[in-house]
Amino acid sequence: MGYEGTTINSSPTIALRAGADITAGSGLTVKYDTNGDVVLCNAAGEIALGILLLQTDGDIKTGDSLTVQIACRGKAVAGGTFKAGAALAVDTTGKLVEAAAGQFVLGYALSAGTADGFVDIEIAKGFKPNGA
Repeated sequence: MGYEGTTINSSPTIALRAGADITAGSGLTVKYDTNGDVVLCNAAGEIALGILLLQTDGDIKTGDSLTVQIACRGKAVAGGTFKAGAALAVDTTGKLVEAAAGQFVLGYALSAGTADGFVDIEIAKGFKPNGA
């Protein structure tokens, strides 16, 4: 996919503390835990904070500092097959899949997705309406 404009990703990110170990977290989705730390999303369609940057090195240990992309264009790991333009929600492994009605939408696919591949995403948070 070609991009117009800046070649440097200037998307908004925040630095937070890991609330649990995360294995190979690059491009996976995360949420806040009850302590305000960040953990991997693990329930289908739940509210996600954002995506761990692709530059996330290896495994993350509890207490490590990590960077989360919370808006704009980015890349994430797909959990299934979907077309460009699909509304995307999280699955039980922190990957993105096509959203079902009533689920929290983290964003929209800017490229087609295949299981365990990287997908271009526009983070635009909301809910997929029932009956849609």
